[in-house]
Amino acid sequence: MIRNPLVSWIDGRSTRRERRLAAPGESTATSHAPARWLLYAVWLCVALGTVVRLRLYLARRALWFDEAAVALNVVDRSFLELLAPLDFRQTAPPLFLWLERTAVLLGGPNELALRAPALVAGLLLAPLTWWVGQRLTSESAAAIATALVAFSPPLVYYSNELKPYAVDALVTLLLLAGAFHVAGAPTSGRRWTALAAGGAAALFASTPSVFVLAGVAAFLLLDSHTRRAAGFPAHALATVGAWGVAFAATVILHREVADPAAPLGHFLRASWSPYFLTTSPPGLYERGVRAAHEAIRLTLFDGRSRPYELPALAAALVAGIAVVARTRGLASAALLATPLLALVVAGALQQYPLRSRILLFAAPLIAFCLASAGAALAKTLPRRAAPVGLLVVGLLLLWRPLSKAATTAWSPPGRYEAREMVRALTPIAAARREPIWLSGGAENAWRFYSGLPGPRPYARTDDFADPHDRPMPPGVLLGRWFTDSASAARSGWADTEAARIAGAAHPCALLLFSLAKGAERRELSRALARRGARISTLHIRPGARLYRACFPDGDA
Repeated sequence: MIRNPLVSWIDGRSTRRERRLAAPGESTATSHAPARWLLYAVWLCVALGTVVRLRLYLARRALWFDEAAVALNVVDRSFLELLAPLDFRQTAPPLFLWLERTAVLLGGPNELALRAPALVAGLLLAPLTWWVGQRLTSESAAAIATALVAFSPPLVYYSNELKPYAVDALVTLLLLAGAFHVAGAPTSGRRWTALAAGGAAALFASTPSVFVLAGVAAFLLLDSHTRRAAGFPAHALATVGAWGVAFAATVILHREVADPAAPLGHFLRASWSPYFLTTSPPGLYERGVRAAHEAIRLTLFDGRSRPYELPALAAALVAGIAVVARTRGLASAALLATPLLALVVAGALQQYPLRSRILLFAAPLIAFCLASAGAALAKTLPRRAAPVGLLVVGLLLLWRPLSKAATTAWSPPGRYEAREMVRALTPIAAARREPIWLSGGAENAWRFYSGLPGPRPYARTDDFADPHDRPMPPGVLLGRWFTDSASAARSGWADTEAARIAGAAHPCALLLFSLAKGAERRELSRALARRGARISTLHIRPGARLYRACFPDGDA
């Protein structure tokens, strides 16, 4: 029988991988334990990463605009109702919403309960990175990847955010672990069943898990030990079939997001358009550079970048995949590379935006690539110098994340801290003592924190209506969104809002700004001043400001 040369080459690569590993899917450290100093370093990073996340969690910063929007949906709806399209221009996977609903039922509608699922996901990331890393790459690379995940500023931040991004990253690692679990005993029907069920559940818990499942499928297909196992075709077809059914169900559930003709789909596509890989201005090259910046720098590091850093990190990512292919086989390299390549294709087809927080699911994959390249570089040094080289490589990759983690732990930052202002204004609104004007960015915080009885939050079909037409409690005015000074000048935004405030004032009105640009405050202040208003500052918090505008008697 004549064998296909490509199959022979793949089998040869996989056979070499099997000779290096005691068993497919098992740790590289089956014949020896990792160096004690390396284990100490790993668990120190895990412990410190846990401390930073708990410090942020217990600081209990206020929910910002998007978080409050998700919270309103979760608090207001039943489990079944959460399967329907969400209000407030939001979208999230159904299992994530069910986790949030369960947390609210157990802990109440507060920040700690609402952020608990993200916190649990964030705490599990680093130890699971270490477990998966030992099976995917070398021990030293797994240690660097664990440290990157433990201290990554975006992963730390989104471990304390009412959004699914930390859960996305955890699902990625769980799917990689599932792939190695099957590869360790490819004839086990139970392991295949677990992978099929876990992959189907992942699609309902994490929207980008479809990219990771593509990598898992490539890994199992290219791993010769798995492919040669008895029953592989039947197991593989049943598993992929289960994933296909689950994916079709999620497409149906999120049909309004995918449909550009639907209001929500149109809004999201317009928001995401700068993050697709197209030839539209500023051009394909500029969009590609931005995508690399979003995927590499903004998932593991921060937004600051020197000219040489992004090309160096991109080269290290590619080199890391090559190192994994050489040392662990083509199947393991495909497990890392396939999701990233699928992302590029989806971005080019305008089906998935290449934006940092939506790419956070790929952070563990990118960490493994960078760590593999760094560990391979350290390994080129003489044996006695290798640990020092590994330390230097680790510090080069980690100094910014470590610095940010230390700053965050010392003084947890706020974001849009309108909570206390809303609570102080609530009795004023209830008694109708003074009218209250809200900037567009303060709306969701007001709805969540005020707790005032009144009209039910506006329906999903009204999300795109004029905010002046949306129901608010008596005496509360909702302002239109401010985009920029030029658009505001053309539309007469400031004069319109000033006239509304002046008409409601008797003789004063309270103004709450949140998620507001400085130009928005300046334009409205000038318009109010033209009407003779005197403006005083009552309270300033990160991302939120409270003012009182008083008009001359009889002029309001």
